[in-house]
Amino acid sequence: MSSSTENRSSLWREILISSNLVTKPNSGHFRALSILFLCPVLFTLIVYPSFHLSLFHPDYDFTISTQLSLSNFEIIALIICTLFLVLFYLCTVATFTYSTIQASYGRPINVVSSIKSIRNSFFPLLSTFVISHAILISITLIFALVLSRLIELKYYLINHLIIFAIIVLVPILIWLQVNWSLAYVVPVVESKQGYESLRRSAYLVKGMGSIALSMVLFYGLVMGCDRIYAFT
Repeated sequence: MSSSTENRSSLWREILISSNLVTKPNSGHFRALSILFLCPVLFTLIVYPSFHLSLFHPDYDFTISTQLSLSNFEIIALIICTLFLVLFYLCTVATFTYSTIQASYGRPINVVSSIKSIRNSFFPLLSTFVISHAILISITLIFALVLSRLIELKYYLINHLIIFAIIVLVPILIWLQVNWSLAYVVPVVESKQGYESLRRSAYLVKGMGSIALSMVLFYGLVMGCDRIYAFT
């Protein structure tokens, strides 16, 4: 147990040291990529909900719980916004991954070459994105359908059924996310795409699930706090 813990700790130290060696000398480069691709995503996520309500529902009362009815134009606007977010998200992944790989090998990096790398990895990333989200949504819908059917049969157990569904569903989704933590790196590095990149990611993560989970949580928290600080 102690040797396993020491191995995880040493691996964590290596990851943090490697990250610092890549990001610190190239902080300006990654900051430029953040401004180009990541900031529009964060700005849209923060601003668009309020903009949507003010544009389409200016009289909406937050103190009253009412169900909004969406017009066809609103649905089109939401679809366009979603496509915009997906586009910039995939561009962010492509440029950051390419830059990190080049920097880790000691190769020179610049914004232009990182942007040019998008044309080689965008569609593999897109197919991976579509398939992974299709799987996640399908699992969630299946659970929702089964849960709704059980509630119809056993309505008096609705609270217990919902809690049970959450307890079962959430670990499954987390397990998939951990196994797919490298799914968006594989298309850039190995030119695999779709389901193959998901399988490859699961193979690479095998035996290091706890490290992958802690990395996802750690860097997600760091990036979230950093972006919140940037917008305040």
